[in-house]
Amino acid sequence: MELYIFRHSEWETVYNCNIHTEERWQTDGHVNYPLGYWYIVSGVIYMMPYIPCLIVMLKQDLFRNSCYKIMFFLGLIDFVTLAINAVLTGFLTIQGAVACSYPNLIYIAGCTGMC
Repeated sequence: MELYIFRHSEWETVYNCNIHTEERWQTDGHVNYPLGYWYIVSGVIYMMPYIPCLIVMLKQDLFRNSCYKIMFFLGLIDFVTLAINAVLTGFLTIQGAVACSYPNLIYIAGCTGMC
C-alpha cells in the first residue's frame, strides 16, 4: 500500500496495464455466475451474526472494559475483511474481472483484505 500512496508513479510502472486494450483484458476474464453468487451468499451469511454481536459490544456497560473494545475492533476488522474477501470477490467473479479490469480497486482491496 505504501507503493500506491507514496510512490504512485512507480506503482503505475509496476502495475501497468497498457500492454492490451480494455476490450482485450475483458476477453481474458472468465465469468463464473455460480461461484460468484456462492461467494456473495456465503459472505452475507457469515457477516450477519457480526452485526448484533458488534451492536451488543457497543453498550456502555460492556464497552467500558478494555476486552470488549479489543473484541469490537477485531470484529470490525473481520466484518470488513469478509466484505472484501467474499462480497467484493463475488462481484468481481460475476464480472469476470482480471487484475487490469479494475486495477486500483483490486490493489486496494487486496491490501485491505489481507491485513
